Amino acid sequence: MKNYVYGFLLLMIYLLTGFKSAEIKRTEIEYAGLNCVVVEGKNAENIMELFQQMQAEGEREGYCPLIILRDEQTSGGRSVLDEWLEMQAEDYGSLTEYTQLLLSEYKDIEAEDYFDTKSELYLEYIQWENGEGQSYITGNPDVEPQNELYISYVEDIYIAKVPTDKPYEVLAYIPMGGYNDCPPTQEHMAIAKKWYEEYGAVPCAVSYDIVQYYLDIPVTEDAALEKLKKEQFIYCYDIVLQGVGSIENLMRSLDGSRFWFFWWD
Repeated sequence: MKNYVYGFLLLMIYLLTGFKSAEIKRTEIEYAGLNCVVVEGKNAENIMELFQQMQAEGEREGYCPLIILRDEQTSGGRSVLDEWLEMQAEDYGSLTEYTQLLLSEYKDIEAEDYFDTKSELYLEYIQWENGEGQSYITGNPDVEPQNELYISYVEDIYIAKVPTDKPYEVLAYIPMGGYNDCPPTQEHMAIAKKWYEEYGAVPCAVSYDIVQYYLDIPVTEDAALEKLKKEQFIYCYDIVLQGVGSIENLMRSLDGSRFWFFWWD
C-alpha cells in the first residue's frame, strides 16, 4: 500500500511539474537580428496560443511578438524572405540601419491622407461594380469571417521578439513592400498605427508578400465596416480582385473576423 501511495505521488508531481516544464521549453534562434522562438509544427491554433503567451510576456519584458513566415525555398535552402531582407541590407548598409530609417520616416505619413489621395481608385471600382461589372460580380455564399491564421505555402515559422512596445512598429524589423502595387514599408506602418488605434488590430504575421493582422475584439459595427472595406480595398485591392470577388463580399468577410489577410504579387 505504501509503495502504491508513493508511486501515485510521484506521478502527480510529474503531471504537475514535468508537463508544465515541457510546455514552456522553447527553441530560440536569431533571424534578421531578432531573437525568435522556433515554432514546431504548423497548427494555426497552437501558433496563435504561443503568440498570445508571448504578447503577455512582451508586456512585462518590453517586446512585441511577430510571426515570421519563411516561405518556399529558393536555391541553397534559402527562402524568398531571406533574399529580400538581404537586398534591403545591401541597399541601406545594414538591416538595422534600414529599420532605424523606417522608424523615423513612418511618423511623417498620415494614413488618413494616404486613403484620401487614393480614394479615386475605390470610387472607380464601385462605379464599375454597379455598372458594366454587374454581369461579372456574383454573390459568394462561402465568404465568411477569417478566424484562423493563414500558414499555407510556408516552410518555417518563427515568432520574433521585436524590441518595441508599439505593435505597429514590428513591420520595420522585417520590412516588406515597395514593389508593384504593394505599399512601401513606411506606409504599411502608418496604416498599421491607424488600425491599431481605431480597432486594436495588430500586425501578427509577415512574409515577403503577406501581412496578417489579429484582433482580440472583431469589428462588427456597420459604420466601422463601411469605412474598413474602403480602406482595405485601397490598401490591397487584390483581396477583392483575386479574393472575395466584390466590395460587398469584402464587408461580409470583415464582419466578426479576428484576422485580416493581405497579399500582393
